[in-house]
Amino acid sequence: MALQTLSEHACFGGVQGFYQHDSGTIGLPMRLGVYRPPQALNGPVPALIDLDDDRSRWAGHDATEPVKSGARCPPLRVDQGLADRFLPEQLHPHLFGAACAAVGQPLTLRRHGRCDHGCCFIASVVEDPLRHHGAGLNA
Repeated sequence: MALQTLSEHACFGGVQGFYQHDSGTIGLPMRLGVYRPPQALNGPVPALIDLDDDRSRWAGHDATEPVKSGARCPPLRVDQGLADRFLPEQLHPHLFGAACAAVGQPLTLRRHGRCDHGCCFIASVVEDPLRHHGAGLNA
């Protein structure tokens, strides 16, 4: 899986990068964003990863592909809104959980009732994972 760097720039003392690779699953490029905090200069750290969500470019995105292809991360944490209109036909967090389990990738999948995946939902849950990973950076 060749990863192409689309752009990288300084952000809050770290680096925000945008990358792309050709997806064998959907036959189209898959983009992702990764924020590397300043502590990443000194060794491995948790990373905030945003998988491309541009549904106007393609359908059938398979977020399990990075896990299935061998990419490894510290324990993953995923927050999923149960009222997300894309949940039944496109998101399938259970498949992501199964892919992680199949390769031994630790995953915490938290489901939230009456939530979608919009900015308000993200703002309401982002503090917990940021505090969790921040504690790991400061340890």
